[in-house]
Amino acid sequence: ARGLPHFCLPDYRTMTFKSFLERLNGLNATSTGSTRGDVPYIQLQNNSLKTEFSDLLGDVPPNGPEWALEAFGGCEPEAVNVWMGDERSHTSFHKDHYENLYAVISGSKTFLLFPPHEGFRIQKQTYPAASFKLSEGAGYDIVPDGTTISWSPLDLEKDPRSFEGAIRCRVNAGDVFYLPALWFHYVTQERDADGSPNKSVNYWFDMRFGPSYLAGQLADALSEEL
Repeated sequence: ARGLPHFCLPDYRTMTFKSFLERLNGLNATSTGSTRGDVPYIQLQNNSLKTEFSDLLGDVPPNGPEWALEAFGGCEPEAVNVWMGDERSHTSFHKDHYENLYAVISGSKTFLLFPPHEGFRIQKQTYPAASFKLSEGAGYDIVPDGTTISWSPLDLEKDPRSFEGAIRCRVNAGDVFYLPALWFHYVTQERDADGSPNKSVNYWFDMRFGPSYLAGQLADALSEEL
């Protein structure tokens, strides 16, 4: 129902890279959607470096740093994703079942972290799942899909005290950050000093589903009871 909190997926669109940059930098104010309060963000986690952005493979290592394959069991990454946006985009608390190497090319990313056994701190709640869709007028409609999802409602600006004690890691241009599988993370980003958008690439390597995974599952179950 309108007005109730939902977990909303973004409105996905296909466009030229030039059009994306114009929207990101506010240079295309008369085009469809640009006056709706859009926050353009390249963030599809679908192995986009090797599909949509394959022209970059000559400049970006396809499998991460040279030591990565040895460190993660000799297998190539499950996915390599391109990210590009600005400070208007942030990622709410969640965890991934991947060992993650995050390389920042320009700008900076800040990761706020809780280890797996502190999952209760992200205060997950159950929400109706939905998607944003362009409305016929100004703005967007929230379109529920009939399912629910458990997700963290915490927002750094609205709930700063809930982030006390989180491990804070700032990743600058040229840095590669290792984010262990199952760690909860909340991510913000900033442009470069010259105003260039944040550009990053991350490498997802399969985690080993051993004792650490079982411990994480136990911690999740216990947090549901708190």
